[in-house]
Amino acid sequence: MARWLAARARWQGQGRVPGRLVRLDGYPALVPSDLPDQWVSGDIYRLHVPARTLARLDRYENGAGRGRFAAYRRVICEAECRGGERRSAWVYVCNRPVAQIMPRMRSSVRAGSTRLRMPNR
Repeated sequence: MARWLAARARWQGQGRVPGRLVRLDGYPALVPSDLPDQWVSGDIYRLHVPARTLARLDRYENGAGRGRFAAYRRVICEAECRGGERRSAWVYVCNRPVAQIMPRMRSSVRAGSTRLRMPNR
């Protein structure tokens, strides 16, 4: 999937969004947070053809799950880039009640980075 995305998007840099990573069925899942010390870092991409690329990413992120049964849902949030610039970005967040999720994961590239995607403007 990384090579597929690289052919359809341009890397814009690193950024972070408010939240924490938890383990969901063995994969990292972003849970949004309002706490000032909880951030998840990731890569920001500008998509060449947003609608088509996002449709494929939605299928990839959710497998057979749809609607309320999907493991993740795509939302727009504000990402803070290096240097302090803020951008709107698509992110996939956990679509399950937090009580059903495994413990928090470390936010690092090894634990799994979250890909942030800039929405079509």
